[in-house]
Amino acid sequence: MRKENYITLQDDGNEIMFRVMQMDAMKQTRWVTKALLLLASAGIVKSTSALELEKLSQQFEKEGLTLLFDILGKLDYDKVQPLFDEMLTCVAHVPDRNNRGFVVQLNADNIGTVVGDFKNVYKLAFEAVKINFFNAGSVGNSRQPQKQADIVFTKRM
Repeated sequence: MRKENYITLQDDGNEIMFRVMQMDAMKQTRWVTKALLLLASAGIVKSTSALELEKLSQQFEKEGLTLLFDILGKLDYDKVQPLFDEMLTCVAHVPDRNNRGFVVQLNADNIGTVVGDFKNVYKLAFEAVKINFFNAGSVGNSRQPQKQADIVFTKRM
């Protein structure tokens, strides 16, 4: 199951609830491939070795937005924008917090009908990045993180 989070943001004096859901595996793969190609073309990532990607991931966890803005400053806006827009498709508006089953899927074209403060667009995109790539969120429809099963191997004689 894909991970999801429900978050509430203050926007122009209103509390607005959103569901942020992880992309499916194929969409994540495509997004990461496009992002790596973009980072490599800007000289930010020099190889796609697991070690270098893990190092970049750890650096993001420590530095967060500071590192993000440093990287964005080295990239071409017209190449970054489609990736940013794609990340917003992980976000849905929850009009009624008592009925989380009904959501309105957001994207770059309709997010302005729900969100008035541009800073909240960045917050939502950052939440989408976290749930897709940094183990944030609960699994499925549960509000509690899923407990890992205890697995015991026994030797039978």
